[in-house]
Amino acid sequence: MGDVFFCGVLPQYEQMKQFSNGRRFFVFIYGCVNAMGLYGPENNGIAIGDDNNKTVLLDAHCVASTGYFGPTAEQIREYNRILEMNWREFVQFINTNPRSRYTIMSKDKMTPRAQEY
Repeated sequence: MGDVFFCGVLPQYEQMKQFSNGRRFFVFIYGCVNAMGLYGPENNGIAIGDDNNKTVLLDAHCVASTGYFGPTAEQIREYNRILEMNWREFVQFINTNPRSRYTIMSKDKMTPRAQEY
């Protein structure tokens, strides 16, 4: 994931989401990032990693003022909502989220997006 690493991930908030079409995604809540040795708890939220393509699909979704004290109730609710999505809902969520790094075109094709932040 480049030279930024997600930290503060608790096992109960990290799960593989697998769809019947073979696509797999890691969904997790992280409490901070390690940017070359600088830990920033203000950089927290929900991230989704694309396991098939080995890339970060989305990060910094549902950011709290700090990740120092663990996930917020809002982050946990949103994490659970994402895990319950079907393929169509998941694609719509990714494709309309301003923090998404890619647009999912089909089960086998994604295109990079310009970052809007």
